[in-house]
Amino acid sequence: LVLLTVVSVLVGALLNTLAAFGEEVGWRGYLLAALSPLGGRRAALLTGLIWGLWHVPLIAQGWNYPGEPLLGSLLMVLFALAWGIILAWLRLRADSMWPAALGHGAVNAAGSSLVAFFPLDNPLLGAPVGLVVQVPSLLWALWLLRSPVWKRTPLLAARPVRTPPA
Repeated sequence: LVLLTVVSVLVGALLNTLAAFGEEVGWRGYLLAALSPLGGRRAALLTGLIWGLWHVPLIAQGWNYPGEPLLGSLLMVLFALAWGIILAWLRLRADSMWPAALGHGAVNAAGSSLVAFFPLDNPLLGAPVGLVVQVPSLLWALWLLRSPVWKRTPLLAARPVRTPPA
């Protein structure tokens, strides 16, 4: 089960990267750059917050947290806030959209695989986006907020998003 999960996350991450790239161009490409005059940390926090709020209508319809539209919406905003910081850090550290897209793809792939280890009996606690997954993500994001990479973000506004040649 562990080996199958590892393989499915790795393959799923690669496949999901293509779908996540378009979203990442918008969030960590355009919006992060547009907000960068506020400072890197603030830009990452606001991008994650907006990303989370963007998901609220889906959560209210029962996605990810069935039967929990209010608490589920709050947890999704926290999830997007944490991962927004992590993905912004990847984007800035690598000076490329691809690591953020791969990270986003990996999160999407891992979410469905983690259900085997953390059942969805309680969607607020279990996988794919419950507290059992969120606590480590939030701690990681808080740790990354101390990184010096945030000082580079004002340069983002002046540069276009790098995409691969056609």
